[in-house]
Amino acid sequence: MSSSGTRSGAPEAVRPAWPCAPLLPALLLLAGIAQAAPTLRITGGDEDAQANIRAHVEPAREPCALPEWREHALLRKAARDTAAALRALGWYAPGITTRIVRDPECWTLSIDVTPGNPVIVTQTDIRITGEAADDSAFTALAASPPLRTGDRLHHGIHDDYVREIQRLAESRGYLDGAFTLRELRVNVAEASASILLHFDSGPRHHIGELRLVQDVLDEDFVDRLHRLTPGTPYDAGDLVLLRRDLLDSGHFDEVRIRTL
Repeated sequence: MSSSGTRSGAPEAVRPAWPCAPLLPALLLLAGIAQAAPTLRITGGDEDAQANIRAHVEPAREPCALPEWREHALLRKAARDTAAALRALGWYAPGITTRIVRDPECWTLSIDVTPGNPVIVTQTDIRITGEAADDSAFTALAASPPLRTGDRLHHGIHDDYVREIQRLAESRGYLDGAFTLRELRVNVAEASASILLHFDSGPRHHIGELRLVQDVLDEDFVDRLHRLTPGTPYDAGDLVLLRRDLLDSGHFDEVRIRTL
């Protein structure tokens, strides 16, 4: 007599839930298809120029089966984008040749560049007026512009400097500050540029009444938790320290600061 639930004989072979091996060729085929894409080849120019061209020109968005009627428009756009990439770095009159080289797998966009003479900064006129004229942070920033006379024009560096002036004004309380003159004059024929930045900061704002909105702790105790004094010049860094001090006290789970 045999007991219920007992099975005699050799164990059955365990079969996989799905066949793994047949998938491998399909996966390899898909990987091969994904690798085929248009490529970009750039000759001429320095590393910065080539990197900026690559950031502006993207042939990979086009299919490998590019119809011939699309070539002219693509080459024309590539030339425009290349010129914009070089102009941003100070090369305003480059020589640019674009062509498409096809092969059995796909095609390559070839760009040959002759940068030519770069635009050189020949004048910088940076002025700070208003109360910030006596602010050491502003005088230091105005005295050390990243582009000086004799430097090659670089639009990205110039734009970052303009934003830095604006950020400094906001962080130090010159909330009414504005440029009265902001010009970048480029003379392509002479390959020269003039930078004119006149910033009027207006008056500096000061810390006024401080209101701590809470109804749990004693107000005198809360006042001892911060270091802000009404009447002192506004500085965004002081607000960062205020928030940190209140959080570090352990009495607040969340601190939100609003300027009115």
